[in-house]
Amino acid sequence: MPRTPLAAPSWRNRVKELRYCSPADLADHPLQWRVHPDQQRAALRGLLEDIGIAGALLAYESPATGQLVSIDGHLRKSLGPGPWPTLILDVTDEEAALLLATHDPLATLAQSDTAQLGALLQQVQSEDAAVQAFLAELAEEQHGELPTSGGPLPQPSEYWQGMPEFHQEDQLGYQTIHVHLGQAITSKTRYLWYPQQTPLVHDEVFASNESVLPSLHSLERTLGKSSHE
Repeated sequence: MPRTPLAAPSWRNRVKELRYCSPADLADHPLQWRVHPDQQRAALRGLLEDIGIAGALLAYESPATGQLVSIDGHLRKSLGPGPWPTLILDVTDEEAALLLATHDPLATLAQSDTAQLGALLQQVQSEDAAVQAFLAELAEEQHGELPTSGGPLPQPSEYWQGMPEFHQEDQLGYQTIHVHLGQAITSKTRYLWYPQQTPLVHDEVFASNESVLPSLHSLERTLGKSSHE
């Protein structure tokens, strides 16, 4: 049996017109709450240099003041004299305030398909330093996220390949760490790499209490045995 097509939503079209406005024509909304850091300003300016203007601002004529007031595009109109393409909305002051409060936060509710984002980031590039930094930050955040595309979550065992097995029988926390290294550890050491790439040179022992050294030696034997199996 054929399905009955859904009726089109009866949403009102509140866009009156597309108008090209200079920043002097657009008053900032008195409740504008977004603060734009220098990094964001530089990245947006870089995109404008790379691509140009590719979107419209939102504004409305306030019934209370008769002014043309911006709802979205506060940062863009601060970067240049325009004229900027602007969608003029037929809304009240109350509706404009609702749009101002929800327009940007709604976009942040979207989740990321990390696989798709990774593929996308491999294809985009920019000659602008600020845009390059922004893309690098996106890539770094992408590597730190769990997949959200609906697939199964990765298992820790997938990332533990080649690592030594360790079983702690007494389930007590160790107060010492015995690390086999090919380098000395100093106060400036930030990373320890595994697996080791160079022959073992010496051991570094860090103990907060000498009474736990027997447990330390037991841990060393366990790790040493597992790493040679």
